[in-house]
Amino acid sequence: MRSFISSAILATAVLGETAFGAATRHSHSHAHLHEKKSAAEKRAVAVASRLTTAGVKAASNTGTIITTDSTAGPYVVDFSNDSGKDVVVVMWSQETEEEGYDNMCVQTYPPTMAEYIPDGSVYSVSIDASKATAGKISGGFAALYPITDIASFGGINNTWGEFTFTTDTFSAVDVTRIVNMVGNSMSMSTYGSYSTTPGDAACVSDMNTCVFTCPSGNNSCVASTLDNCSGANTQNFQGTSGGCGGFSSGSGYTKVSFGA
Repeated sequence: MRSFISSAILATAVLGETAFGAATRHSHSHAHLHEKKSAAEKRAVAVASRLTTAGVKAASNTGTIITTDSTAGPYVVDFSNDSGKDVVVVMWSQETEEEGYDNMCVQTYPPTMAEYIPDGSVYSVSIDASKATAGKISGGFAALYPITDIASFGGINNTWGEFTFTTDTFSAVDVTRIVNMVGNSMSMSTYGSYSTTPGDAACVSDMNTCVFTCPSGNNSCVASTLDNCSGANTQNFQGTSGGCGGFSSGSGYTKVSFGA
């Protein structure tokens, strides 16, 4: 994959204690409903506040290709926040190259999704490439930490994860540091299928392995190189494009970890 920059009463007749118990249960259930609603509302407020502060357009979090809060697949991406801070993950996407890469400029174009992920939490997204034009969807994502800002071109000024998911065997993901070489750490591990206990990864892209970087001394760049990406389940086309594979045909699982 080429880096984007370079390209959610039982009824009874007995009154008295039984009725009181039913009423109590109903009251507790009602309270739980409010608690859940309150938690969802708090997440929405946290997302809206962080996007506004960073200057990112609001996201709809709706769609048929990318489904939030889901492990239905065929492709599943788990975002694990292991950073020690609460973050908001922002994802953008495109179905065809004819769309260009403008969607990465989330200061101008609304992202596909944005979700608040507290420290120590995991959030899942499902992606169905079969619903995309020509059976392929590409995109990227980045985490908004408390001090993350926007780069001059309108994209998130941090480490990015990128993906191309297809209905065949040519899917790949990668970490790219070329927006901000000193951004927060990220790793992406790939697997042939989704599992809560997936075992060993088919391939890993992180800050040092199978990663797009800039020439020495540059904090950001356009002309990047795919570094340390060789061996089983990797794709590397002369350092200009590629990344981690290891997926099944038309499906797979990616574990993303946001670090410090």
